[in-house]
Amino acid sequence: MKDMYEFLFNGLINHNLHQFMKQLYEYFHHPMVLCDVNYVVLAQHPNQQIGDMLFDHMQEHQKVAVEMLPFIQLGNYQKDLDQNNNVIYVDYGVGQTIPRIIAAITDNDNIIGYLCILFADGKPSSEIFSFISKLAKTIASIICHSKTGYNYNRYEYFAIMNYLFSNDNINKHDLEKLLPAQPNNFSRDYCIITTKVGLKSNEIVYLNQLHQHIITLPNTYSYLQDNCLYILITGLNRATKNNIINKVKSLITAVNIYKLKFGISYIFDNLLDINIYKQQALKAYDLSKQQFTFFEDIALESFFTTSSYKIYLHPLITKLKQIDESTKNDYYHTLKSYICNFGDSHKTIEQLAIHRNTLLYRLEKIKELTNVDLHDEKLCTLLLISFFLAENN
Repeated sequence: MKDMYEFLFNGLINHNLHQFMKQLYEYFHHPMVLCDVNYVVLAQHPNQQIGDMLFDHMQEHQKVAVEMLPFIQLGNYQKDLDQNNNVIYVDYGVGQTIPRIIAAITDNDNIIGYLCILFADGKPSSEIFSFISKLAKTIASIICHSKTGYNYNRYEYFAIMNYLFSNDNINKHDLEKLLPAQPNNFSRDYCIITTKVGLKSNEIVYLNQLHQHIITLPNTYSYLQDNCLYILITGLNRATKNNIINKVKSLITAVNIYKLKFGISYIFDNLLDINIYKQQALKAYDLSKQQFTFFEDIALESFFTTSSYKIYLHPLITKLKQIDESTKNDYYHTLKSYICNFGDSHKTIEQLAIHRNTLLYRLEKIKELTNVDLHDEKLCTLLLISFFLAENN
């Protein structure tokens, strides 16, 4: 054991997680897997099939089997604990599996990963339990001082998501300080998508799986809060409902999760307003009667059941005001008059005291700038309500 403690000390000095795990396997001669807190594989040795069903699944798919997660979290496989309750001996009892030890990797009492070591010759000795407890602490230290392993480079990502989704008072100054830290930045034209599971449901592990998958994708971000997962999709320039549905379908297909329902907000272009669209997605989810529910499809239904009028304002209202301020045009009042006159061009011309050609030109520019279809009856109804709310609140 003396050599092993020297080995741990050298690992602390070098702070190279993958090299440390490889050398640990070469020294220890026991198959082992290191996972992050979402059960995604960070390191695995040997990197080959060994005839153990669970180890082989993780080697092939780089994560714990989804169907195993509820049972793991319930502790169904736990057989023994060390005196500090942080090194667990488990026997999965699934097929011909090898007994193993699972140790929690913690940083300031927060679990940041799990180390699993297999023992083909049976249950390990109590001395091994003590050593693995120290090994787990060494790995935690290496992770905390390393850019490898647990993806501490994602901390900036999590900081942005935490600010956007858990802050009721988002301001431009703080947002501009956070966003440059994200290498790819955030493209405009956003959409919030929300899904939930029961508070006491084992299906929370499905949200974890989906959350972990989304983290690896471009232009798609997620934030997991209790039993609710928020998904932020960016760069949705001129996207249709089918485009968004297909995007979400690709997410759930990648992790083999098909039971979830989703509420979907309007597409918007200002992250300072994200709380409004977060509420839209939640409202759409709460009133959903099918797998994918867009807020615009339930807005009228829920309109008279809430006092929070801002979430019902169509983003076109704000966008036209901003365009008018920067270009000194009058698209907002033109469209307001046209919509409030129910598309009657003659009444609109009289009210605005403009020429017919001027009205046609402005309407065409509005279509060009905003990609709206003014022949869409539901859209015109929503705009009518939005203009009413904007003028009376």
